[in-house]
Amino acid sequence: MSEPADSQADLTSGLTELAALLLSVEDAEEALRHLARMAVVVIPDGPTCGITVRRHGRCTTMVHAGFIPASVHEVQYAIGQGPCLEALHTGALVVAQDLAAEHRWGDFPRQALAAGAHGACAFPLEADGQVVGALNLYAHKPGLFPEPVQRIAAQFAEPAS
Repeated sequence: MSEPADSQADLTSGLTELAALLLSVEDAEEALRHLARMAVVVIPDGPTCGITVRRHGRCTTMVHAGFIPASVHEVQYAIGQGPCLEALHTGALVVAQDLAAEHRWGDFPRQALAAGAHGACAFPLEADGQVVGALNLYAHKPGLFPEPVQRIAAQFAEPAS
């Protein structure tokens, strides 16, 4: 019988393989849509998931799944700052456990809260050694992105890249 840690490792390994399979058999946008929907179901407490890509120097939301509106991405693009843009520009994981207490990103926290997002977690997406996008998670209440949840969520960023 497996230990809980083994079950967790099996789960994340299986999800990574499934996501990679989706990417190999479908067009990229449809595969990413499936990946975002799967992230909402599998990641604890069902965060909203969006995937931002940079094309021709502009950021756009390629796919979105969950109940927090995609406008949380659009706000970031309009004001030029926010967690997904920071992950895209720095190539580093960006976590905001409580947007009500956040002082980064200008007016983004206030507008995100108004849309129902209380936390954010953004993973940079790399292809050919360059950051090309971000996998963005938004929580419906504060504190939903502790380290164990970040490890599960990271399993979706690699195949999304």
